Amino acid sequence: MPAFDLIIVFGGISGLLMVVGGMILLYKGTITLKESNPEEAIKVEFKKMINVTTRYPALGIFVIGLTFITIALYFSKPSAVQPLKVSGKLLTDDPTAATISVSNKLKDTTPSTGGVIEEVIYPNVDKIIFEIVMPGYNPPKIIKTILTQDVRKGVVLLGEIHGGTKVAEKPNERAENIKSAPANLPGLDQSGKF
Repeated sequence: MPAFDLIIVFGGISGLLMVVGGMILLYKGTITLKESNPEEAIKVEFKKMINVTTRYPALGIFVIGLTFITIALYFSKPSAVQPLKVSGKLLTDDPTAATISVSNKLKDTTPSTGGVIEEVIYPNVDKIIFEIVMPGYNPPKIIKTILTQDVRKGVVLLGEIHGGTKVAEKPNERAENIKSAPANLPGLDQSGKF
């Protein structure tokens, strides 16, 4: 779990503990709401925008606890998905022959014994996997992983990728090698016969 998520969880738990602890202290009589002292007031001010003053010091526990809960809820809301720009260069003789797949593995799961698949997935992208397939080259596949913490200002920098050594030429397309399909092919929803 990322550190930011841990801070949100601990902030929410701290707020709940303060509110529940304040209720327990009120129940036991350790703190009371009967006395109000005009000279002793708790004043909380945030950036000259939010100003809270109370003459009941016991309410400060609830205010601070609810503030923790509110801040944790505010920062835990999901952000909008931002697009990423991929920038890099493939150094090969024929870069147009390469196919680049971009993916992210979200979770591995297995079905239950009855075959039922039920899983909750939280799409949290922590790394992006680039798979570059280059037929006729050695190696035929290059896998490059970029961590999202290395993404700067929405740009994924792949850098220069060396495509390896060319070991076979791409076959040329010749019209005489292409045969037309028979007119009586079965539909896609029908099973084939051997």
